[in-house]
Amino acid sequence: MNIDLLPVLPAILVALTGIVVMLAGAFAGSGLLACRNLATAGLGAALLFTILSPPGGSMGGTILGGAYSAFLQISILVVAILAVWLAAARLEDDQVRPHEFFTLMLFSVVGMLGLATAGEAISLFVALEIMSVALYALCAMPRTGPQRQEAAIKYFITGAFSSAFLLFGIALLYGASGSTTLSVMAKSVSQGGLLALMGAAFFFVGFLFKVGAAPFHMWSPDVYQGATTPVTAFMAAAVKIAAFGALGRVVAVAIGGMSGSWAPGVALVAGFTMVIGNLGALAQTDLKRLLAFSSVAHAGYMLSGIVGMSIAATGDPATSLEALLFYVATYAITNLGAFGVLIAIRRSGREPSLTTDLTGLARRNPVLAAMMTILLISLTGVPISVGFVGKFHLFKAAVAAGYSGLAAVGVLMSVVSAFYYLRLVVLMYMEEPEEGVEFETDPGLSPKIVALAAALTFGLGIAPAPLMALARAAAASLF
Repeated sequence: MNIDLLPVLPAILVALTGIVVMLAGAFAGSGLLACRNLATAGLGAALLFTILSPPGGSMGGTILGGAYSAFLQISILVVAILAVWLAAARLEDDQVRPHEFFTLMLFSVVGMLGLATAGEAISLFVALEIMSVALYALCAMPRTGPQRQEAAIKYFITGAFSSAFLLFGIALLYGASGSTTLSVMAKSVSQGGLLALMGAAFFFVGFLFKVGAAPFHMWSPDVYQGATTPVTAFMAAAVKIAAFGALGRVVAVAIGGMSGSWAPGVALVAGFTMVIGNLGALAQTDLKRLLAFSSVAHAGYMLSGIVGMSIAATGDPATSLEALLFYVATYAITNLGAFGVLIAIRRSGREPSLTTDLTGLARRNPVLAAMMTILLISLTGVPISVGFVGKFHLFKAAVAAGYSGLAAVGVLMSVVSAFYYLRLVVLMYMEEPEEGVEFETDPGLSPKIVALAAALTFGLGIAPAPLMALARAAAASLF
């Protein structure tokens, strides 16, 4: 068996950093700044190693290197570094012990990096559980808040169900193929058969829970609202990259050959997810619940990229996977920036929680309002935004695969989303702030991180070619 540790070294670096942060806080009394800087250094070292390390490599076929793994790892690590700095701006206000928080965040990143590189089903499941268990605990912080406890319990219960479905699907696929290695599994399951089809169905159900797709999405609004905003921001951005990256590899390598059987069902779920997410967001007055339903809708858009990978259709699976990778990376940055705005400001001494809390923001903080507008325009998918570029390629891939109806639903729901996204813009620019209400801006780096997210969102909308080329190379490496 060929053992190459290069693909797993970034995860080892992050895991060691998590241990160092935990020990530094517990025994050396390291405070917020020290823990933040240690976490950033570890994540930065893993990012630098991933960028500079030679492509390829395999740890016995279970952990895989290559362009696809590198693209996902770099995306996850960039989001994690930004999330660490956003979290540091609010941990003192939230009364959270920084070494506990950052240790759990780093361990969840270890799981995400495992998902990005897993080439074998059991390794994928273990990585998913490492990520999930750390996130369950993060949602419960601080332990004194009943809202946090409720969010953690709901996330834990639904996560346990999804893990059971996923593991049962893996067992059935193993029964059909005699192997848990994805590339070996493909040779048997491509012939179809009831066992393989049931395994693929249970596997998809497990992942649909994790990404918050309808009808498995009901945990998402409650957890997003109940968890602290830094945790919600991290979950909304990084988990999407890891989960859809792993799902994309499984479809491309293992079960794509039987896509004629599962693609129509996934297309129905994708369309239903778009409708439920956008219609649900219309009724929300809480900002985090609105962004949660928005996240559900975007999961539907991303699933259209999975549907486009159907090799039974006339489209090119690699092109569809390229569109999915581009969209999930840019969505993560945009969504992280949107949550970052909530972290960066205080309205009369408290974090804005209702949509009306943004009323008159443009008059009190025009720069932050402008950045929020750029991010919301991209989430809507207005032309000349990176969100539009991503949706265009996703829907184009769905049409090429023969799912024009799914693309039409996506376009229609994008129009519907304009109502609740641009309603926030109207509140910021066209409504007068209430008497005596003051907006305070965090003096730290969180406004600068929001500015970076807005700049990337705007710049990639104008010039998407470099990132698209990287996504193309990553996708092509699996075919």
